[in-house]
Amino acid sequence: VVCMLNDSIEYQCAILSYSNDVPVITVNKTLQKKFGLTFGGEVHITLKKDVSKYGLPMPDELKELFRQDAEGKHLFHALTPGRQRTLLYIIGKTRTTEKRVASAIVIVAHLKANKGSINYRQLNASLKASHV
Repeated sequence: VVCMLNDSIEYQCAILSYSNDVPVITVNKTLQKKFGLTFGGEVHITLKKDVSKYGLPMPDELKELFRQDAEGKHLFHALTPGRQRTLLYIIGKTRTTEKRVASAIVIVAHLKANKGSINYRQLNASLKASHV
């Protein structure tokens, strides 16, 4: 879903089930600080259906890499939607274009080296080694 907090910022998120099937939406620390949110405090939320293809934005850097690398694009699109979102999150969370390019290259190389499988421990080590 797309969640809007206090009528000012939208972000893509999931509705998770907590104990006794209580629906929960997580709010990361950055957003908590930005809105001055504290545990148990009040927040106004508006939800709408997420109609995007991946559930997260496709970084331009990865889009360009896919334009140049058909095999990498194929391996990415063969992943489950959840794994695709995880990789999009990893790339998109970096702040600079240079780091997003480096992350995208490392991730596509990882998919190729592992024939489309993801070993998250190995991938994280590769991302760290590339200083991403």
